[in-house]
Amino acid sequence: CTKDDLRKSMLLPVKWESYNVATDGHCLIAIPQSLCEETYEESTLQIGNVMPQPDIEIMHQRKDIIRLFADTPLVECFDEVIGVCPECDGDKETECEECGCTSECNNCDGTGKATVETPNGKFEKLFTHKIELGIATFAYGYLNKLIETAETLGIETIIQTAQGKLTANMFMLNEVKVLLMPVRNI
Repeated sequence: CTKDDLRKSMLLPVKWESYNVATDGHCLIAIPQSLCEETYEESTLQIGNVMPQPDIEIMHQRKDIIRLFADTPLVECFDEVIGVCPECDGDKETECEECGCTSECNNCDGTGKATVETPNGKFEKLFTHKIELGIATFAYGYLNKLIETAETLGIETIIQTAQGKLTANMFMLNEVKVLLMPVRNI
């Protein structure tokens, strides 16, 4: 699910037909309720409108998709900590560049402290790195969600049942449906 407060209907899983569904708008996972411990409220989202009709059957081995991740660049990770405000350098006030007047720092509300990001020495694969699978291009992070779901379910063969260059692609992990939206390959 998304953490986007503007999309309240995507903050929690919902019930759709006989599935529990979670989505962030780019990735949708539909798990049969028979495999879940709890059931959620009926969805107000029109999930059926985005669910593609199966029209192909392409077998992907999980290990082969993982191999596509090899060239994904690493990016440095950061921890958020409370530290000296980078806008006022801890002085609690900032100076207007236009007139030279000082006022309470808007970034730290005049406390001199703010949340700052500091490198933590860890690296992770770049979420937005583009990876081609069939006719579509996906962000590494979303394709990795498919792999993580397959690993959790102990599934080696992923069956793609719908594909599109710019439309939802559906993958079946036994009874679990995973929809991924491709990215534009610009």
